[in-house]
Amino acid sequence: WDVESDNDPPEASPNSETAATSEQYSWIATSDDVRWQLPDPGFRDYEWVKSEMTINEDVSIITRIDFSGEAYGSVSATAKIYAYNISTSNWDLVGSGTVPNAAPDATITGSITTGFSNYIDVDGSLIWAFGLADDSDYLYVDYVKADVTFTGYTAGTLYSVGIPVDTSNSFAAGVELSWNDTEPANTDITYQLEYYTGTEWQLIPDADLAGNSAGFDTSPVDISSVGSNYARIRLRANLTSSDGLATPSIQDWTASYYYWSGVGNEE
Repeated sequence: WDVESDNDPPEASPNSETAATSEQYSWIATSDDVRWQLPDPGFRDYEWVKSEMTINEDVSIITRIDFSGEAYGSVSATAKIYAYNISTSNWDLVGSGTVPNAAPDATITGSITTGFSNYIDVDGSLIWAFGLADDSDYLYVDYVKADVTFTGYTAGTLYSVGIPVDTSNSFAAGVELSWNDTEPANTDITYQLEYYTGTEWQLIPDADLAGNSAGFDTSPVDISSVGSNYARIRLRANLTSSDGLATPSIQDWTASYYYWSGVGNEE
């Protein structure tokens, strides 16, 4: 958006607010020295590029938002970057610096490192503005961008009941571990087997179940190498996601095994 305002930062109802054309948008979409010359705002007015972006990541996993604008001005003056605070209905200054009055551009940067829900609404909308803090003058804008840094997070760890469920029985030998799950893009589930030492649960060593320490990703898994030296076992699932909007899920899992002289299935 091209915004003309009476104030720095822009007031709630600016003098004008005009959507960028597709051509103007292309001028500021890459750093290539093809610039959008903002209109002359006139006496004692200000001109801004206002950007509204959709952030797909959940605010709970965002750790930083970095803004930058490349430009030079009709005069050499201070350029500012503001982020709109939806909690206070105010513009918060996040960065500023001096731009020259001719090419090459200066790059002005700013960051938000906390309180992301104050700037990103429930629909993921983030609004920010870049402009010259000198009334009656304007920018030649080459590039604007906002980079969102976020972390992956562990959705959870799931454990089965101890196997055999009846503690009067004893595990004799494994047969197979299998499961059905759903893993959207950027999510994962790995499966492992643990055994009970008498006081705590520990992973069955790779020497007795190859690949167990890393976890299994493809069903089914042959667990016939797990023998009667493990009196009780249990299943463990590790669910992870690097996408705040996607979570993996398990529909079912099954361990087939022998105990005493029979065959049991635990789901």
